[in-house]
Amino acid sequence: MHARLWMLLVSLVAAPCFAQSLTRGPYLQLATPTAITIVFRTDRAGLGRIRYGLAGQALNQTVVTPAASTEHVLRLTGLMPSTRYQYAVELDGATLASGPSYRFRTHPPAGTVEAFRLFAWGDSGTATSGQLRVAQRMAGALNDAALSLILGDIIYPDGAPQDYDPKFFRPYAELSRRMVIWPVIGNHDVGFDPLGRPFIDAFHTPANNPISTELYYSFDYANAHIVVLDTHVNSYSAGSAQMAWAAADLAASTATWKIVAFHVPPYTGGTHTDSASVKANILPVLEAAGVDLVFAGHSHVYERTYLLKQNAIVQNDAANYSKPTPTTGTLYVVSGTAGQS
Repeated sequence: MHARLWMLLVSLVAAPCFAQSLTRGPYLQLATPTAITIVFRTDRAGLGRIRYGLAGQALNQTVVTPAASTEHVLRLTGLMPSTRYQYAVELDGATLASGPSYRFRTHPPAGTVEAFRLFAWGDSGTATSGQLRVAQRMAGALNDAALSLILGDIIYPDGAPQDYDPKFFRPYAELSRRMVIWPVIGNHDVGFDPLGRPFIDAFHTPANNPISTELYYSFDYANAHIVVLDTHVNSYSAGSAQMAWAAADLAASTATWKIVAFHVPPYTGGTHTDSASVKANILPVLEAAGVDLVFAGHSHVYERTYLLKQNAIVQNDAANYSKPTPTTGTLYVVSGTAGQS
């Protein structure tokens, strides 16, 4: 009797403790006026759950993964536009993350006239002290900007999957838990895999194009239409599937503002020179559609042009970027200094 009791006590003491924790995220993706996706990874498989509710109120709504997993991708639907929510992350009923910094705001309905801020940066994924300092400044200064565009070269040197956590998800954890970061693929993101599969595995984008690739896509925020292009995996030559889609997508938009982002800049005097292929193949499509603003990275500098059209300055007043007509000109910004310099 005593021996059996002793064995039972030893068995209980030696039983493993299944502690659980987040290994990635949570991070926000695919926001719309009525939905958002929250993604996170855990160190063991289980049923992931998001509890959410209006900011400052009870988190009385839930969505749960259909099966046990370490990769949790949860879509929250039926949300109210232009509304702030708060959420908590759980695994098998245990809370892994919660608090005021776990929040988001749904997009306004398309066409809403609303001033908003966005943040655009590129060439960041170096895991250097410089990248971390910039990330900390962004987290402190950005507060609740509407959205962010990360302009490629997210993971140096070659986009390897094991580098995504130390070079993206950890440095930008505070931002990505409360603001959607819409990604652009860069040349360093396809060194490990020329098809960009680690990028595709890490991010969730609309893929609203005829070939359903996640590498180029578009979305709306208020009265702005934003198009992300791919300058490294899919062809962007004149007449290519990507550029035919871009032309049709931009032509169909009635948004006041048209914004485009891709990695390789057509105009730069920094660590790279002007891209002749981007000028020849992409810019005619953008100019014909009256695109207002283009963001790029690649060159490790910050640059801003005057309004340009057909490779010439059409308005050279640095204090006045007004456009008398939708096709007066386009402003080009290079922001490639978030980790390299």
